[in-house]
Amino acid sequence: MISLASPNSLISPESEGGGVTVGKDFTDAALVPLRMLLVLAMLLMPALAQDKRQQALELCEQNRFVEALPLLEELAAQNPSDGQVQLKLGFCRLVQANTLTDKAQRKAQRARAREALVEADRLGVRDSLLTAALESLATDGGEEPVFSANSKADEAMQRAETAFAAGRYAEARAAYQEAIQVDPTLYEAALYIGQTYRLENAFSQADEWYARAVAIAPQREAAYRYWGNSLMASGKSELALPKYLEGYLCEPYGRLSRNGLISWAKQHGVVLAHPRVDIPVEVRASKLHVAPSAGPAWLAYAFERSDWQSGKWARYHPGQPYRHSLEEEASAIRVALNTASEGNITPDKALLTLHKLNQAGLLEAFILLGMAREGIVEDYPAYRKEHRAELERYVREVVLKGGG
Repeated sequence: MISLASPNSLISPESEGGGVTVGKDFTDAALVPLRMLLVLAMLLMPALAQDKRQQALELCEQNRFVEALPLLEELAAQNPSDGQVQLKLGFCRLVQANTLTDKAQRKAQRARAREALVEADRLGVRDSLLTAALESLATDGGEEPVFSANSKADEAMQRAETAFAAGRYAEARAAYQEAIQVDPTLYEAALYIGQTYRLENAFSQADEWYARAVAIAPQREAAYRYWGNSLMASGKSELALPKYLEGYLCEPYGRLSRNGLISWAKQHGVVLAHPRVDIPVEVRASKLHVAPSAGPAWLAYAFERSDWQSGKWARYHPGQPYRHSLEEEASAIRVALNTASEGNITPDKALLTLHKLNQAGLLEAFILLGMAREGIVEDYPAYRKEHRAELERYVREVVLKGGG
């Protein structure tokens, strides 16, 4: 890396704004090397900016957000079309907001954070954290988060968040512990005590607190994902997979729950995929849209779904408004499979895949995880309660094997 040490040595004392003042005693000959140096400086500016960008991104990776913020502000001003800089800038502003003592200033900084995140989204950045942040942040910055109905616990959490954002992890940990002593149900306190240890590479202590967070709220996914990250960082990737998998099965439709499995798969060279099933018919409001390639089996599927919409749903769920359900989809697929089998119809690729899943007892799991559609997703909690083993088997035997 080439750096220009003390660039002001090229500037006369009278110039303080970064400009160059040429004294009367400069001759044309003396200006030649000066001009060359200025040209060289201009040529080096992109490289220097790139170094600064790398430095800012590395600081973010190290969770040194407050240090990264002024660099990112400068980089964003120089190149507003850098989506990654806008993304990191938004999150750094969000973190920095927690370090401010004035409530109005915190709200204003959250609003500025959202502006940068909106710009990152406009520039085409695709990131699950970005999507989640945009969904949760109000345009004006929104109100302060409330962690507990217990005022003492909530006040301790607010102090902990401020210290955490500033990188004072021991101080944050003490405040989180104070909060959870007052309110033992505080999931976030246990979770972020784990994070303070994790950021100090104290993995075993971190894992103990992630386990405690899981015990407080086993249905929430974040602690499983953080626990998996800790195990991965400490070289225990074989133990990380069950944590990631459990987190995914807790909230399979969440923006972040898939990230753990994705990171594990990347490290192990595994391709994650659901089976591809292209159904050549569409049934909506009892209207059929049939592709020319659809054969008798798929027509039977369409008629079965139409029957659910026009009568079966009301018979099985009296008084409830119709929705596309797991029952309907599984019933229609099995009708299609039976039609193909009984009529000696050569199945297409989609029917072959669905037949294989049905034979393995994984058809419902595939519908819920691989065909997640509006209406169907409402059946997930009840199915998971009774059939968690099938869901895990589907992920292990199908998704982790590239779609089976």
